[in-house]
Order: sequence, then C-alpha cells, then structure tokens
Amino acid sequence: MNSYEVVLKLLPDDSHAGERLRLLQQVQEQADIARTQLKAVSGNLAETCQAVVAVTKSIRDLRLKVPESPQLMQMEDEFRAGTQQLIGRALERSQHLLSQARYLSNLPECHRLTREAVSLLAQAQALTSPGSEITDLARGAQIELSRLEQVELNLAEARRLMSLQTASSVQQARDIL
Repeated sequence: MNSYEVVLKLLPDDSHAGERLRLLQQVQEQADIARTQLKAVSGNLAETCQAVVAVTKSIRDLRLKVPESPQLMQMEDEFRAGTQQLIGRALERSQHLLSQARYLSNLPECHRLTREAVSLLAQAQALTSPGSEITDLARGAQIELSRLEQVELNLAEARRLMSLQTASSVQQARDIL
C-alpha cells in the first residue's frame, strides 16, 4: 500500500494507482475483520467462515489486478493458515455435535444438533477443495438429517393415525413405526 500512496503523492492524477490503493484498503479492512474473527476462539464459526470466504474471494480478485504485491502475498499466506485452523475448528465442532446427536433420545434436539453440524460442514466445505474428507462427512451428515426428518414425519403420521382410535388406524400406525 505504501508504494501506491507514494505514487499518488507524486502523481495525484494516476487513477490506476488510486484504484489499486482503494482495492488494497478494502481488502485490508475485510482482512482485519476476518483476522479478528479467526482469533476469537468462542466466536460464531458459521459467521467466521462466511467472513473468511468473502475475504478469500476479495484477495483472489485483487491478486488478478495486483499480482506482484508482497503485502497481498503475505495476507494470502496468513489467511491460508488461519483458514486451515478454522476448518479444523469447524470439523471438530461438527463431529462433536453429531456425536451428541447420536446419543439423544429427544428427536427435536437431535434434529437441531444435526442441522447445526450440517451447516458448519457446509461452511467448512466452502473453504476447502472439492473431494476433501469434509465433503464426505457433510454428505453423511446430510443423509442423517434427511433420515431424522423422515422419522419426524413418520412419528407425526403415526400420532395422527393413533388419534383416530380405530383398529385399522392403530395397525397402520404400528406399521409406520
């Protein structure tokens, strides 16, 4: 950024340098926000993932316009390392949520925890390359979420049939369960 500021002082009409400086400042602001969130251990992982995705995209876009910037390279390296830590945190948290959900007998709570894990895995997936272990875990969690939703539908239908209190409706409810 300093070199663009110097160019602007020497050549105030240089719109190219002004544009690059503005872009670098914008990325720097986003980077500062994301950096703060990356360091917040107790922060909302989904929000942090979204912020990192936005900054990573901005850095990529800026890399096309300013390919030789050492400051941008440093920022990329810093975010790559922070992103890996964030992915690890999201993966650990989602696995913990899925483990908790497996042992719950309360179906709505199990559904909520699984849905939260699926959301975290989707965010982590946005930060990784396709075909990673996160993709497989996300697919498995999504299948589990679909299964839980089907179980909830079956239970609702069984309750409805039981409320009819006829022999055939009770038998249908048993068949569903």
